[in-house]
Amino acid sequence: MRQRESKMFAEILNRLREGKHTTADLQKLEERCVQKSNCLVVDKYNEQVYESFTDNRYKIKAQDSVIGAASAELKEKIMRQVAYVPLRNTKQLAHKLKLAVGQRTEVATNVRTDDGLTNGRVRL
Repeated sequence: MRQRESKMFAEILNRLREGKHTTADLQKLEERCVQKSNCLVVDKYNEQVYESFTDNRYKIKAQDSVIGAASAELKEKIMRQVAYVPLRNTKQLAHKLKLAVGQRTEVATNVRTDDGLTNGRVRL
């Protein structure tokens, strides 16, 4: 879906899939790579946009869970630490998500494709 608006990107992906990509294709993809330090820029942008709204702002707390913990104590320890884990270590899934109606935000991970919450820009 993401490449439907960019014929060039779709062609690069097709060549890559078939193993027929070129050096120029790889260079173009490298131009689009996001460095870890850029995650902070995205977070700062999202926060500034959120703060610019005065009405219809929401803070949604994640419903976290632990699967496969060896003991109840370990599970509790992990759950206590979740709120303090940097986004770069959680695939950009926030412990608390701040959103406002009409806000543009950057989503780095497919959250709920049936609701349209996919990586890239989302408007609520």
